[in-house]
Amino acid sequence: MLSSELIANENVVVEPLRHPVFQQAGVDVFIARLDLIDSIVSGNKWFKLKHNIDTAIAVSAKGLLTFGGAYSNHLHAVAAAGKRLGLATIGILRGELHETPTPTLSDCLAWGMQLRSVSRAEYKLRNDAAYQQQLRAEYPGYYLIPEGGSNALAVRGVCELVVSLLARHDKISVLVCPVGSGGTLAGCIEGVRVHAGDRLDMTCQVLGYAALKGAKEGLQLSISQLLSIPSRAGWAICEDYHFGGFGKCPPDLLSFMAQFEEDTQIPLDPVYTAKMIYGLVDQVRQGKFSSGDCLMVLHTGGLQGRRGYL
Repeated sequence: MLSSELIANENVVVEPLRHPVFQQAGVDVFIARLDLIDSIVSGNKWFKLKHNIDTAIAVSAKGLLTFGGAYSNHLHAVAAAGKRLGLATIGILRGELHETPTPTLSDCLAWGMQLRSVSRAEYKLRNDAAYQQQLRAEYPGYYLIPEGGSNALAVRGVCELVVSLLARHDKISVLVCPVGSGGTLAGCIEGVRVHAGDRLDMTCQVLGYAALKGAKEGLQLSISQLLSIPSRAGWAICEDYHFGGFGKCPPDLLSFMAQFEEDTQIPLDPVYTAKMIYGLVDQVRQGKFSSGDCLMVLHTGGLQGRRGYL
């Protein structure tokens, strides 16, 4: 199996997430440490990539072609996976590749990824079928993975993860994750449905915290399109904790991260997981969850991105 070649262990550590606000509210919170499965290809990125990589190798693809920005966890994971498997990788980069690349892009280049910088206007075409066809013609034999890795194969990988987690922790009433391109949230929704066996009495809800500003409507549409069948699982996206937009990390969020890490010894990334945890703590404090609720939070990794902020 390719997963055994790339990742030492997919058995995700789940531990209690102890915080004074949770304890005062009588809410039990667990955290699934996806960040611990690998030092580089970690977090949700592996579960979104693994079936895409399997498919690329099955069709004898020349390499992997995908999209991302200067601090992209996805580009970083694809470049690392390609290096380990001997697959060429190409990244369509949003904006300029500066003379001094970001730490993320430096890693990608060191691992052999070819970076092609495009204008922001061109980058907006990344999901356009005609533009993708143009890229396939320019790079024949390359397997195209969408931005963030979010497609049906990514949903399948996250779904498998969630089914496994819920089988081990069947008292979970709310499954929580950060949201970027939507593939992880869609996989969580699918996983709850599969675990419940399509029963009408599904009690586990799915809650995503958006890292992007003003993206809720588009995300809802994207997620609905990614689901294999319309889901009866309850799910929602909270967009109140984006802190100004994607990649924005004001001082109060950094202070929260530092205090949280001192209290729990769990590192967060400022783009996704810190915003999710901040939002969750704030909403529990506001009484948005009931005493006796049992939540599971997905720590989606992305810790390499801390280098751009700390």
